[in-house]
Amino acid sequence: MKTITDEPLVMNCNKILVNPKDIWVELINIGFIENDDQFIAISRLAYEDEIYIEHNDQINCLTAHHDDVCFTLEDKCLVIEVTRPIAISNMPTTIRLTLNTTVGDLAEVLDALKAKTIEI
Repeated sequence: MKTITDEPLVMNCNKILVNPKDIWVELINIGFIENDDQFIAISRLAYEDEIYIEHNDQINCLTAHHDDVCFTLEDKCLVIEVTRPIAISNMPTTIRLTLNTTVGDLAEVLDALKAKTIEI
């Protein structure tokens, strides 16, 4: 039987928003926006080990330990794979984002999300 997590979530990203780096001591947040009603938000509190991923609203979300989330950034594509979700609700464990825009150093943001301890 096929479940919602069997198929990857695929989205075109036309805008990327990152919270200011001086706030990373508390929270890292990045948003990938396709249009007015489609987005992926990825957040991590600096004092927590979990990454929270949300698609469009809080009904579609998952949480995983930062070691269990893999970000693969190649050319204009970001693939997010969650190997062992802690909690999951209406979300696949693989997300493929086509990046039609750029933002500063995206790799730096992704590295900070995955870091054992968050430092700026």
